[in-house]
Amino acid sequence: MIVRHLMSCYTASAEIPTHQALHTCDNVPAFGVELSTQIWVADGGTDDNCNGQISWSERNKDYCTTTIVITDNTGICGDTSGSILAGEILTDDIQSVELVAVSLNAPGHVFPTIVTSTNGQYNFSNLVIPSEFTVNADRNDAHRNGVSTLDLVKIQKHLLGIELMNSPYDLIAADANNSANVSAIDLVELRKLILGIYTELPANKSWRFVDKSFQFADATSPWPFSESINMAGLQGNEMDKDFVAIKVGDVNNTVKANATQILPRNGNGVVNLVADNRTVSAGEIVEVAIRSTDFASIEGYQFTMNANGLEFRGVESGLVAMSDENMGVFGSTLTASWHKVGGVSATASDVLFTLSFQATAAGQLSEMMSITSDVTEAEAYNTSSDIKDLKLSFRGSEIGAEFALYQNEPNPFKGTTLIGYDLPAAGNVILTVFDVTGKVVVVKEQESVKGYNTISVSSKDIPSVGVLYYRLDANEYTATKKMIIIE
Repeated sequence: MIVRHLMSCYTASAEIPTHQALHTCDNVPAFGVELSTQIWVADGGTDDNCNGQISWSERNKDYCTTTIVITDNTGICGDTSGSILAGEILTDDIQSVELVAVSLNAPGHVFPTIVTSTNGQYNFSNLVIPSEFTVNADRNDAHRNGVSTLDLVKIQKHLLGIELMNSPYDLIAADANNSANVSAIDLVELRKLILGIYTELPANKSWRFVDKSFQFADATSPWPFSESINMAGLQGNEMDKDFVAIKVGDVNNTVKANATQILPRNGNGVVNLVADNRTVSAGEIVEVAIRSTDFASIEGYQFTMNANGLEFRGVESGLVAMSDENMGVFGSTLTASWHKVGGVSATASDVLFTLSFQATAAGQLSEMMSITSDVTEAEAYNTSSDIKDLKLSFRGSEIGAEFALYQNEPNPFKGTTLIGYDLPAAGNVILTVFDVTGKVVVVKEQESVKGYNTISVSSKDIPSVGVLYYRLDANEYTATKKMIIIE
């Protein structure tokens, strides 16, 4: 390794000028150390002795004293007498965290910041640190990552004393407003984050990092806590200076901490929200009552709704207590987050809540409204903390109704899956599930309305796993599709 510093005039003394200083692997006193040096600057000078040359002594000159720091980031100099300081950054459930900026600070030394990759590890090498030093970790992006309404359920259960959070890391994660305690204010702040009203928490970072060796005086009240690793000198290699990474707002370990992490999805079926389809005219006030065919012990839900051609006017509670605090409004895009500890169950005729709009264009509600995950992930949670997909369907369409059988959701699945279908007329349908040999494993029959309907299938009724087929028969109509059940 060769390092050159070029300048107008450079010298280590006032008598011997040079335009560069050369450092190699052999003559660097220590990597990362601030090295004092003088930089001299001179004018054009005058040829006082008339010899046709202007010497250094014939110039007006001055200098300043500064420091330079030389680092061997790529390790090109090979083994040195310096030490290694290394560690890893993991969540409490042992997921490595990427994109963490790790900095090393010591008096009289300057070190490059290391950003962790998908393995969550950092490594400072060739270190000579005779004095105290500090290691810090920082990441502050993607505040919504891992935060959902299910976290609100868990935090509220803690506040109510129903299910206490015993982990100090969970309590730190629940403290969204960084007030050194967990309160209802944290629920308000996190809901605004889930709804997209906040893009980041106003009083907190997205990640907090605790020295893994730190001993909490009281694990049920973990504040204050150490967010740096402090050491008095470095005599040899230190390979286990680890941090525990805490994603603020995530108390159920659903954060995606690195690009290679595969988040589990328990595939426990679908909660289907249902609205009546009809034609609306521009300028009309439209009340859309939301019901559900499978709203059983639901403790929370969240979604994004696209309402093209509809201007949101408000929400009215039904069986579910919904207010403006549960909604985010961004033009034609709405977000919603609701929870109730203990859950709510509804029949297919119960109105959960009613959305009020003014139509800005004419059209069919089924073509104007849809649930997506564009801003807030569409999902629902029951009292067993199962995460279910959330869908919106319409019934009673009198326009263009045709027979159609849709792919089951989720697929592959375990637990329960939901099969949707359209009928051109009300009537009885028969669903038959059979394996690859043609053996019938499930037969279900139900009355259906004109338009969209759903029918659920439980893995408890199916004695095998793998590829299955399902066929829907409705009068003269029939259709078959494939699905996969997993353990």
